[in-house]
Amino acid sequence: MMTSRLRTLETSRRQLRDALVTKEKECIRLHARLDVAERSVATSSHKEIVEEIEAVRDENERLRAQVFEMETFLSDYGLVWVGN
Repeated sequence: MMTSRLRTLETSRRQLRDALVTKEKECIRLHARLDVAERSVATSSHKEIVEEIEAVRDENERLRAQVFEMETFLSDYGLVWVGN
């Protein structure tokens, strides 16, 4: 009777240990996926911000060139842009 109980407890312990190992592996796998996802989001966000900054700089450079051309055009006729 005691050996039967002990055998049952040992079997239960093995099953619980196997379940724990399985859950721990799953937890490690999910943490790895989370790390990859977080890095991806951080990189994407950073990349999008950099692209937006570059777009604004390009537009700024284009507009400066346009203003320079307009001022040059005006100066060809002896005119000066005075603003508002």
